[in-house]
Amino acid sequence: VFLCSLGLSIVRLSPFHPLAQFPGPTIGKITQLWTFWKTLQGYKYLYHKSLHDRYGAYVRIGPNEISVIDAPAVRKILGRGGLEKG
Repeated sequence: VFLCSLGLSIVRLSPFHPLAQFPGPTIGKITQLWTFWKTLQGYKYLYHKSLHDRYGAYVRIGPNEISVIDAPAVRKILGRGGLEKG
């Protein structure tokens, strides 16, 4: 279990990870437990805002998760149809 966790951490921190180009806190590249903790405290939105103030419009907040604060970029990401309603 330890070696598997160590291996996953190394892959997530490596420059070969698909999201390596996005800045963010190192702990966010390894796990989402810190986001879960901020959610329990009720400060997740404030913490994400502070990360965007520090790192810019695109922030890596999890091993496979990006937070985007740039409204025009959201339209490009979601594509022409946007989000499905309902």
